[in-house]
Amino acid sequence: MTEISIPEKEVRVTVSHSEVESYLRCERQHFYGYGLEIQRINESDSLRRGTLGHAALEVFFNSMKDTSDFEASKVAAYTFLSEYAITVPVIMSEVVNCLGFFFEGYPFHGWEILGVEYENVLSVTDKLAMPFVIDLIVRDLYGDVWVVDHKFMYDFLSDHDVELMPQIPKYMVGMKAVGFNVDRAAYSIFRYRKMKEESVDNKYLFKPIEVTVDRMKQTILEQVVVSDRIQSLKHLPIEEWSGSAMRTANKMVCNSCSFRSLCVAELNNWQPNLILNGDYMPKKRREFKEIEQQ
Repeated sequence: MTEISIPEKEVRVTVSHSEVESYLRCERQHFYGYGLEIQRINESDSLRRGTLGHAALEVFFNSMKDTSDFEASKVAAYTFLSEYAITVPVIMSEVVNCLGFFFEGYPFHGWEILGVEYENVLSVTDKLAMPFVIDLIVRDLYGDVWVVDHKFMYDFLSDHDVELMPQIPKYMVGMKAVGFNVDRAAYSIFRYRKMKEESVDNKYLFKPIEVTVDRMKQTILEQVVVSDRIQSLKHLPIEEWSGSAMRTANKMVCNSCSFRSLCVAELNNWQPNLILNGDYMPKKRREFKEIEQQ
């Protein structure tokens, strides 16, 4: 296989939920994203939709937090989205459609907005930290504090789907560790699938989930175990890491993988460096600020 060289880099001591998820999904995918530290130049529609939708919701909820003016906050979100009418018109229209039904069935009337895109870093061990971002933190009419994660999806999540999903349990541990009391959690799901007769009920779902203390403990333990494996890989020479990063190679994983073209080229030795240099660029990383525990 043709070798792909990258410059020397400092080994990081933070491992996010997204990185753990990538490693567990496919070792090769994880190597591309976190070893070579690359991403596609042209994002997928799914990633663009989610990114734009989250950005519009950030505008809306920040406005609500500052003004409590629902109508003005809606206008602020739509105004933000209008800037993308030329560059990504289809994606923008899908997000506008999703937000319309969300605003119509708005589940947070009277709730206090405590945090929007709240970020922090959880010190898991003396050598390991987990950065995390909470889409929304709100207090309901009964005084309970909720952690809410926005998702733009083709279909809603079922009870069966959310039973094992680890993201929110990890984030709840992170919030509690920095002294922020959290009582409940939910997914806020925006369904972009075209429906014959669209309504709030089939386009938007506020889905509370049950997160037990035992589930939080086990989930964060698994985060630590996998993070340790990842850190051991990052101490290897890049060629050795590449040689140990196996492909999952199944339809479910590969069809949605942004590294598919590079992976196929490497697998067949079809000039992978041409694909690497033409379709990919250095990965953009988010800088996290660590807030002292209270």
